[in-house]
Amino acid sequence: MTWTRGPGWRGTGLAVPGFMTTPRVLRLRALFSALVGTLGATASATLLPACGSVIDASTFETTACGDELDGVTPSSPVDYLEVRSEFNPSGTTPTMSPGVVAKRGTPCATALDKSACENKLAALRPAKLQSPKAIDHFDGRYLVFTRGDEVSAVTTREELQTFLAPFENPKDGALLLLEFTEHSFDCEGANVRPAGSGFEFRTQTGFACGEGTHRDANIVSISSEGELAVIETERLEDGDPGCAVGRRPEGYSASSQGTSLGDYLAMSAELEAASVPAFRRLARELRAHGAPRELVSRAEKAARDEVQHARMTQRLAERFGGAPKLPRIGKLPVRSLEAIAEENAREGCVRETFGALVASVQALRATDEGIRAAMQTIAVDETEHAALAWDVAAWLDPQIDSAGRDAARRAKRAAYASLLDSVCAGASTERARLGLPSPAEELRLLHELASTLFMADTDVFAEAA
Repeated sequence: MTWTRGPGWRGTGLAVPGFMTTPRVLRLRALFSALVGTLGATASATLLPACGSVIDASTFETTACGDELDGVTPSSPVDYLEVRSEFNPSGTTPTMSPGVVAKRGTPCATALDKSACENKLAALRPAKLQSPKAIDHFDGRYLVFTRGDEVSAVTTREELQTFLAPFENPKDGALLLLEFTEHSFDCEGANVRPAGSGFEFRTQTGFACGEGTHRDANIVSISSEGELAVIETERLEDGDPGCAVGRRPEGYSASSQGTSLGDYLAMSAELEAASVPAFRRLARELRAHGAPRELVSRAEKAARDEVQHARMTQRLAERFGGAPKLPRIGKLPVRSLEAIAEENAREGCVRETFGALVASVQALRATDEGIRAAMQTIAVDETEHAALAWDVAAWLDPQIDSAGRDAARRAKRAAYASLLDSVCAGASTERARLGLPSPAEELRLLHELASTLFMADTDVFAEAA
């Protein structure tokens, strides 16, 4: 499991069919709901270390963040403008209905034949699209518009430059960057300033999760004609080869990936697949040590869940041009209770729980319809997996000696410290599509979970019973 995990909870609009309602699952749901509800509050400067661009944001004046289409000024006025997303492999005609990412105006508002215009808009499906992130697959992001009886699509950077020129305001440039480049905006502070007849933007590219990856801060200029140039780039951080959040099997090392959204999702698929043997091993070990049948059954179900998650994230990765790899995992023998407790504390109680909480936000915020739908399905399972880790810990605690309990506590605290070091990593260039919280929000969530769960020396769930 990775950063793109997440449980659902009632009261947020997420469907929870078949949700396992054990006491600990219910308490985790309540805790997650409360913590996500705090994200609108101002983060504490004393608790939340800065993790943003090294390029000075104070020299920028306004922000390009917000609705993609708000303030966009086409060369000729339109009645309606819409950003669509769909899967279109190898330039073939797509078969799935497109998702609507953003829209503005009223379709066919000034058309003489409104019915014909609306039918043409619904049927409009470009057969050949352009993607900055894929060669053989395409995340079908493109624009459609209506102007009187005209219905048309904008599918390339050159077409968008012509459609918007002259670039009179930063939102024109922002749309060009978001739709047809690898750049995204650092929304922690201002990110736009005027420059001559155009504008300069503070952006980020890449992500720092996996060997060979890196995250960069950039200053990009866009002229009034829509010409784009990167005028400054600074390395923010190198990728952490072991940055996965969730239950990783012993001996697993993530493979090297590229820096696109497809690559990020490919790594997610790989890590989902790696979780399958981790849960299968846990089920074998629980059975071998005489654990309650209910715990064994839940571990077996978690393994089946991860098979489904791996397939779902593989499809998403391929949609965005990624190529998931099979994880390399050796034999996993049955271990002692003390060894199980130490790994469960690190991988389950801390990493898996935090990954589930972070991804809870994704299930609600992801702007890409396909990612959000997948996350809402995965969401239900991941809270169950996190609760399973705490239930396993509660079963193990009285069966191991004080040295084993101390080792498990140290493992939790070391995992928390490791997360603090890497929490600013992730697919920062695609936070909106993935629904990821901002780095400051991630840190806030991590600190809150630490104070509530990770640093406690007793079973806080049992105390709440």
